[in-house]
Amino acid sequence: MPSTYLPQHIVVLVHGNNGSPADFDAVEDALLTKYGENQMLIIKSSANEPDTSLGVEVGGTRLAKEVVEAVFAYDLSPVADTYKLSVIGHSLGGLYARYAIVQMMQSLSCLNMEYVDFVTICTPHLGSRRARGPSTVKNILRLGVHKVLASRAIYGLTGIDLLLDAQGQTQERTSDTSDVEPVRPLLEVMGNDDSEFIRSLRRFRNGTLVAMTDGDVVVPYPSASMRSHSPYVSTFLSERYMDWRWHVRHSGFGLRDETAVSNASYSAFLDRLNSKVDSSIEIEEHELGIDARKRFHGDVLT
Repeated sequence: MPSTYLPQHIVVLVHGNNGSPADFDAVEDALLTKYGENQMLIIKSSANEPDTSLGVEVGGTRLAKEVVEAVFAYDLSPVADTYKLSVIGHSLGGLYARYAIVQMMQSLSCLNMEYVDFVTICTPHLGSRRARGPSTVKNILRLGVHKVLASRAIYGLTGIDLLLDAQGQTQERTSDTSDVEPVRPLLEVMGNDDSEFIRSLRRFRNGTLVAMTDGDVVVPYPSASMRSHSPYVSTFLSERYMDWRWHVRHSGFGLRDETAVSNASYSAFLDRLNSKVDSSIEIEEHELGIDARKRFHGDVLT
């Protein structure tokens, strides 16, 4: 029978646009099989089901409230000195999580929390705007994506956030915009080096970004991997690649230092990781933590 005490490691799983908690059933099963319910609390967020159209701010605030309430529903163990928190967000869920961790860290500070892993999978960190290109097909795709995201009936305020639409965000806050300074797009604010959002991200020991190199219509590779451009040649409508291609960008796993033992452990870790994926996944290592220092100047994503 599970303990009534709060498990030492809390893992938050956040679904994406129009998703559901069930999207993470396989992840939950794998984690509980390995660690057990007494060691790990899995919170599959349902705070934004079924409505993910109210914007990142609303969705992130809902998520933070849900997590804090779930944590404090447990008694605190008299023998636990610290607790751990990890977060995995898919697509829009990654933006919810980035917004929510600021509030979560404030509310959970009394638990002497250690922040372990922050993982996003195909999350539009830099929005979903696409650059104009030389290809007619790409320009038609760009126009279609922007039109769909701008549709209030389909994406609502979330579309405004993903398009980095300062005018749209300003209009949401006031009916008279004639003398109002445009509001900075929320994702631009969240990507500022000095923002509370980036400071909160840096408190996590490990950071991992998973991105598709191409083929994701709403979340371009640069946005999911926090880059200003894509180094990959697009294979859109090409028969060369029949499967999706993925890129994993991670930092801070802490397995490598100057000792041979640690270097061997690090190599073994990469071998285990590579054995679980196929050759279409590229793994990129970063030593300095999550790098979100990217510019938000209109259509920068290719």
